[in-house]
Amino acid sequence: MFVFYPRQRKGGDIIKALEKTAIWIVLGLLAVIAFITNDTNALHLMTATFLICRQLDSIKEDIVDEIKKSN
Repeated sequence: MFVFYPRQRKGGDIIKALEKTAIWIVLGLLAVIAFITNDTNALHLMTATFLICRQLDSIKEDIVDEIKKSN
């Protein structure tokens, strides 16, 4: 776990964006490997994980929008 001090905030934002991107890349890569190896159980798991992540991102955006509206 990284500890970011206020003066390093901009670098921390970049690292957060990279971590979020890395999650999607790894998820996509695992789905491609499961498809190539014809592992249907893993492919279904990757599809479900992808859909859950998309839904969580949508919920997070809705919460952030509501917080911005209330301020």
